[in-house]
Amino acid sequence: FESFTTLPSIAGVTTRVRLGHMVVCNGFRNPALVAKLASTLDVASSGRFELGIGAGWKKDEWLAYGYGFPPTPDRLAALRDGLEVITRMFAPGRSTFDGRFASVADAVNVPKGIQLPRPPIIVGGNGHDVTWRLAARFADELNVVFVSPEEVAEEMPIIRSRCEEIGRDPDTLRVSLYCRDEDSQEAGQARVD
Repeated sequence: FESFTTLPSIAGVTTRVRLGHMVVCNGFRNPALVAKLASTLDVASSGRFELGIGAGWKKDEWLAYGYGFPPTPDRLAALRDGLEVITRMFAPGRSTFDGRFASVADAVNVPKGIQLPRPPIIVGGNGHDVTWRLAARFADELNVVFVSPEEVAEEMPIIRSRCEEIGRDPDTLRVSLYCRDEDSQEAGQARVD
Protein backbone atom coordinates (compact mmCIF):
# COMPACT_ATOMS: atom_id res chain seq x y z
CA PHE A 1 0.00 0.00 0.00
CA GLU A 2 0.99 3.62 -0.51
CA SER A 3 2.12 4.82 2.90
CA PHE A 4 0.74 8.35 3.05
CA THR A 5 -2.79 7.11 2.32
CA THR A 6 -2.51 4.04 4.57
CA LEU A 7 -1.30 5.80 7.71
CA PRO A 8 -4.55 7.77 8.34
CA SER A 9 -6.41 4.45 8.43
CA ILE A 10 -4.01 3.14 11.06
CA ALA A 11 -4.21 6.41 13.00
CA GLY A 12 -7.98 6.09 13.10
CA VAL A 13 -7.93 2.70 14.82
CA THR A 14 -5.02 3.31 17.22
CA THR A 15 -4.34 5.81 19.97
CA ARG A 16 -0.79 5.26 21.24
CA VAL A 17 1.51 3.87 18.53
CA ARG A 18 3.86 6.21 16.67
CA LEU A 19 3.23 6.30 12.91
CA GLY A 20 5.64 6.94 10.08
CA HIS A 21 7.86 5.72 7.30
CA MET A 22 11.13 3.87 7.22
CA VAL A 23 11.72 5.67 4.82
CA VAL A 24 10.03 7.39 1.86
CA CYS A 25 12.13 8.27 -1.16
CA ASN A 26 12.58 12.01 -1.54
CA GLY A 27 12.63 11.70 -5.33
CA PHE A 28 9.13 10.22 -5.56
CA ARG A 29 7.19 13.23 -4.21
CA ASN A 30 7.49 17.00 -4.24
CA PRO A 31 8.95 17.98 -0.82
CA ALA A 32 6.40 20.78 -0.32
CA LEU A 33 3.66 18.20 -0.74
CA VAL A 34 5.50 15.89 1.68
CA ALA A 35 5.52 18.69 4.28
CA LYS A 36 1.76 19.20 3.82
CA LEU A 37 1.12 15.44 4.01
CA ALA A 38 3.26 15.13 7.13
CA SER A 39 1.58 18.06 8.86
CA THR A 40 -1.85 16.70 8.02
CA LEU A 41 -0.93 13.23 9.29
CA ASP A 42 0.42 14.72 12.50
CA VAL A 43 -2.93 16.42 13.13
CA ALA A 44 -4.94 13.34 12.07
CA SER A 45 -2.91 11.12 14.42
CA SER A 46 -3.09 13.53 17.39
CA GLY A 47 0.64 14.19 17.20
CA ARG A 48 1.99 10.70 16.56
CA PHE A 49 3.55 11.07 13.10
CA GLU A 50 7.27 10.79 12.27
CA LEU A 51 8.58 11.54 8.79
CA GLY A 52 11.24 9.11 7.60
CA ILE A 53 12.93 10.20 4.37
CA GLY A 54 16.01 9.30 2.32
CA ALA A 55 17.66 9.87 -1.03
CA GLY A 56 16.50 6.55 -2.51
CA TRP A 57 18.86 3.77 -3.51
CA LYS A 58 16.68 1.07 -5.06
CA LYS A 59 17.32 1.53 -8.77
CA ASP A 60 14.71 -0.95 -9.99
CA GLU A 61 12.00 0.87 -8.04
CA TRP A 62 12.99 4.26 -9.51
CA LEU A 63 12.95 2.81 -13.02
CA ALA A 64 9.72 0.85 -12.55
CA TYR A 65 7.89 4.03 -11.51
CA GLY A 66 9.30 6.05 -14.40
CA TYR A 67 11.54 8.37 -12.38
CA GLY A 68 14.78 7.45 -14.13
CA PHE A 69 17.69 6.95 -11.75
CA PRO A 70 19.71 10.10 -11.18
CA PRO A 71 23.36 9.78 -10.16
CA THR A 72 24.02 9.51 -6.43
CA PRO A 73 25.31 13.10 -6.06
CA ASP A 74 22.09 14.43 -7.64
CA ARG A 75 19.88 12.24 -5.44
CA LEU A 76 21.72 13.46 -2.35
CA ALA A 77 21.58 17.11 -3.45
CA ALA A 78 17.85 16.69 -4.08
CA LEU A 79 17.45 15.22 -0.59
CA ARG A 80 19.25 18.25 0.86
CA ASP A 81 16.92 20.61 -1.02
CA GLY A 82 13.92 18.50 0.00
CA LEU A 83 14.88 18.62 3.67
CA GLU A 84 15.38 22.37 3.41
CA VAL A 85 11.87 22.80 1.98
CA ILE A 86 10.27 20.43 4.50
CA THR A 87 11.90 22.00 7.57
CA ARG A 88 11.07 25.50 6.37
CA MET A 89 7.45 24.50 5.80
CA PHE A 90 7.29 22.98 9.30
CA ALA A 91 8.54 26.30 10.75
CA PRO A 92 6.25 29.25 11.62
CA GLY A 93 5.11 31.57 8.84
CA ARG A 94 5.40 31.27 5.09
CA SER A 95 8.30 29.46 3.43
CA THR A 96 10.64 30.50 0.66
CA PHE A 97 13.60 28.52 -0.67
CA ASP A 98 15.15 28.38 -4.12
CA GLY A 99 17.27 25.27 -4.57
CA ARG A 100 18.52 23.40 -7.59
CA PHE A 101 16.10 20.49 -7.08
CA ALA A 102 13.28 21.98 -5.01
CA SER A 103 11.85 25.38 -4.26
CA VAL A 104 8.93 27.12 -2.60
CA ALA A 105 7.90 30.75 -2.85
CA ASP A 106 5.94 32.23 0.04
CA ALA A 107 4.35 28.80 0.63
CA VAL A 108 1.67 28.30 3.27
CA ASN A 109 1.54 25.15 5.40
CA VAL A 110 -1.38 25.39 7.82
CA PRO A 111 -1.98 23.61 10.08
CA LYS A 112 1.65 22.93 10.93
CA GLY A 113 1.02 19.78 12.91
CA ILE A 114 0.61 19.20 16.62
CA GLN A 115 4.11 18.24 17.76
CA LEU A 116 6.45 21.04 18.75
CA PRO A 117 8.62 22.31 17.38
CA ARG A 118 7.58 20.04 14.47
CA PRO A 119 6.91 16.41 13.59
CA PRO A 120 10.14 14.41 14.05
CA ILE A 121 12.26 13.83 10.96
CA ILE A 122 14.20 10.60 10.44
CA VAL A 123 16.87 10.61 7.72
CA GLY A 124 17.67 7.14 6.43
CA GLY A 125 20.96 6.10 4.87
CA ASN A 126 24.51 4.92 5.34
CA GLY A 127 26.48 7.69 3.66
CA HIS A 128 29.17 8.95 6.03
CA ASP A 129 29.97 12.10 4.08
CA VAL A 130 26.62 13.46 2.92
CA THR A 131 23.66 11.59 4.43
CA TRP A 132 24.97 11.68 7.99
CA ARG A 133 25.72 15.39 7.67
CA LEU A 134 22.16 15.95 6.42
CA ALA A 135 20.84 14.00 9.40
CA ALA A 136 22.96 16.09 11.77
CA ARG A 137 21.61 19.28 10.22
CA PHE A 138 17.95 18.46 9.66
CA ALA A 139 16.89 15.32 11.55
CA ASP A 140 15.89 14.10 14.96
CA GLU A 141 17.03 10.58 14.11
CA LEU A 142 19.44 8.84 11.74
CA ASN A 143 18.35 5.40 10.54
CA VAL A 144 21.17 3.26 9.16
CA VAL A 145 20.30 0.34 6.93
CA PHE A 146 21.28 -3.34 6.69
CA VAL A 147 24.38 -3.24 8.88
CA SER A 148 24.96 -5.05 12.15
CA PRO A 149 24.62 -3.43 15.57
CA GLU A 150 28.37 -3.95 15.96
CA GLU A 151 29.03 -2.00 12.76
CA VAL A 152 26.78 0.82 13.98
CA ALA A 153 28.73 0.93 17.25
CA GLU A 154 31.97 1.25 15.26
CA GLU A 155 30.48 4.10 13.21
CA MET A 156 29.14 6.09 16.18
CA PRO A 157 32.25 8.29 16.45
CA ILE A 158 31.72 9.40 12.83
CA ILE A 159 28.01 10.02 13.41
CA ARG A 160 28.81 12.04 16.52
CA SER A 161 31.47 14.02 14.64
CA ARG A 162 28.90 15.02 11.99
CA CYS A 163 26.89 16.69 14.75
CA GLU A 164 29.95 18.30 16.33
CA GLU A 165 30.95 19.81 12.95
CA ILE A 166 27.87 22.05 13.09
CA GLY A 167 27.86 22.64 16.83
CA ARG A 168 25.05 20.18 17.57
CA ASP A 169 25.10 18.08 20.72
CA PRO A 170 25.53 14.51 19.36
CA ASP A 171 23.28 13.19 22.13
CA THR A 172 20.33 14.98 20.49
CA LEU A 173 20.49 12.82 17.33
CA ARG A 174 18.91 9.42 17.92
CA VAL A 175 20.36 6.55 15.90
CA SER A 176 18.32 3.54 14.82
CA LEU A 177 19.07 0.48 12.74
CA TYR A 178 16.94 -1.03 10.01
CA CYS A 179 18.12 -4.61 9.87
CA ARG A 180 17.26 -7.86 8.17
CA ASP A 181 17.02 -11.20 9.90
CA GLU A 182 19.31 -13.28 7.70
CA ASP A 183 17.36 -16.47 8.40
CA SER A 184 13.86 -15.19 7.70
CA GLN A 185 14.64 -12.27 5.35
CA GLU A 186 12.21 -10.20 7.42
CA ALA A 187 13.16 -6.65 8.19
CA GLY A 188 12.96 -5.02 11.58
CA GLN A 189 14.10 -1.90 13.37
CA ALA A 190 15.94 -1.20 16.59
CA ARG A 191 17.02 2.04 18.23
CA VAL A 192 20.69 2.38 19.11
CA ASP A 193 20.83 5.00 21.87
